[in-house]
Amino acid sequence: AVDDAAIDLLDAQLAATSALDGRLGSAAVAGSVRAQLSHLERVLTHAISPDPRRRLGRLVGAASMLAGQVANDRSLPAGAWRHFERAKQVSHDAGDALLISWALVEQSQLLAGIGRKPAALELIQQAQDLSRSDTSPVLRAWFAANRGDTLAAAGLADQARSAYLVAEQQLAGRPLRVDLGYPGAMCLEFDLAALYRHRGHGLHMLHDDEEAIADLKHALSVGGGSARDVAAVHVDLALAFSATDDPSSAQTHARTARELASRIGSTRLTTLLDKGSIARATPAATPS
Repeated sequence: AVDDAAIDLLDAQLAATSALDGRLGSAAVAGSVRAQLSHLERVLTHAISPDPRRRLGRLVGAASMLAGQVANDRSLPAGAWRHFERAKQVSHDAGDALLISWALVEQSQLLAGIGRKPAALELIQQAQDLSRSDTSPVLRAWFAANRGDTLAAAGLADQARSAYLVAEQQLAGRPLRVDLGYPGAMCLEFDLAALYRHRGHGLHMLHDDEEAIADLKHALSVGGGSARDVAAVHVDLALAFSATDDPSSAQTHARTARELASRIGSTRLTTLLDKGSIARATPAATPS
């Protein structure tokens, strides 16, 4: 049997892996995440007492979420979907509504990415409904921003802007940059810098590229976010500058995005640049 002290160590190990993913991305943690998830599943199978099972279930849920994010980053959406499904299952058994909602949000983003916009909107609504009774203002802001992204992907500009406004209102009066984690959902953080990233991404999808650029540049100036988040901002800036006929700025951000994406192992982000026809920059000629 696994006692509380052992579960504490497993929790700390997963938290460290999550933090490493935030700094170095999928390239640094893909194998470790798979190994930890497999081990946690085995431990959960043999746990009998209710409290350890509940704690281990939450850990399996959090590990499944991390595995899903890594799979998505490596352009494996089907694998990501399965991990998010597993997260929902074990989180339901553990009574963790937040993790279920988080998994639904991630699945909504996957569906939006493949063009299944009505289904994506349905999942984001399910996530909000599930956590409506017990959420902090910051968590409500996170839900609203993700809803804004899904609405923007569907081309619903007015509704998307309203969702981003709700997110901004929920964050009113809070520090510009904070780190807000939630028990059992490591790496789930949201602040004003994150809102700028979300809204900038959504505004680009709505072809409001000048506004998108302003938000995305603000996000970079404030800082924060994971290495994956920063790389994604540079991707969005490259695409937005390209849409506003500023090829020089587009290439600058595309080059940074590709360097970061290569370093963290994100094929998904390089694919977004390729689909946006942002070519690799040609090296400058060496002066004679």
